[in-house]
Amino acid sequence: MRVGMCFPYEVESSAGLDLARAADAQGLDSIWVVENAYWPGAFATAGALAAVTERLTIGIGVVSPFTRSPAVIAMEAAQVQQLSRGRLVFGLGASTPEVLADMGIPASGLFGGMSEALELMPRLFGDGVDSFKGTRFELTNIRLSFSVTPPPIVVGSVGAKMLALAGERADGIIISTHCPTSFIEQCIITAREGATIAGRDADGLSVTAFVVTALDRDAAEARRALKPSLAWAIARFAGKPSLERILVSAGIDLDHIQSISEGFREGRDPSRLVDDWIVDALCVAGDADVLAERLETLRAIGVNEVVLFDAPNAPGFVDFIPTVVAAASAI
Repeated sequence: MRVGMCFPYEVESSAGLDLARAADAQGLDSIWVVENAYWPGAFATAGALAAVTERLTIGIGVVSPFTRSPAVIAMEAAQVQQLSRGRLVFGLGASTPEVLADMGIPASGLFGGMSEALELMPRLFGDGVDSFKGTRFELTNIRLSFSVTPPPIVVGSVGAKMLALAGERADGIIISTHCPTSFIEQCIITAREGATIAGRDADGLSVTAFVVTALDRDAAEARRALKPSLAWAIARFAGKPSLERILVSAGIDLDHIQSISEGFREGRDPSRLVDDWIVDALCVAGDADVLAERLETLRAIGVNEVVLFDAPNAPGFVDFIPTVVAAASAI
């Protein structure tokens, strides 16, 4: 089992790079750059990571083909691939209609646009595009001025249609945070079905799961640390059926989800409504043994790589890296 970490944006940037150096030296497999709207840009961060590390896989998970032209994305990603000497894994995701609307970007036809992007990106990393006219993208005479080994292309999504599309056209999938094991398993099944229909090797798809993690020898303290952010995440899912279904699959009923959401709207702290079992269903909270147990569970359903999310933001994370590496190596 491969284990990586997300770049810690909640610490000062130079401290984040120092942590990446430690992860590189102590044997973690990867470091992933998450690009949310108005966070630090993925490509600049990935380029800095390429400069300060030697062996870590550098994952971009994910950027949207709708906020930058696929041609510009290819320029940026190919340079990171070159700077890192072939260590990039490149992730695409549609983004949310709300974020796109805020930027004045049409939020219709996202599935078709992603399909076109997944057709274009391998060509842009390779010989280029002489002419392409789709429903969303139109490119003419686009060719990189330098050659690189095309990076693996993965898709970040929890939607069934997009996962099936990833199975048809991409090298792998990324499952985002706060997904219970049963839901992750269904995502994998859907992506593999897409690959099989397309005549591809379903077992060859890479599966990366982002897992919110708090590492602490005191499991109760680890759960307490996660409850405020988990309450916020649950409230963010409320009222969005495509996201609520993830929580429901973990056993959280809609009334409970609504109560947590109402707590935020009323200015209360709803973290007290997040029971320990909810934390354990959606996150990892505890010591290396707890992490090892979850890694084994995820490996058994087909996950190839687990990326620790939030844990690198916590003081003392670097001290846990050797035990994390040992736990993963034993699986």
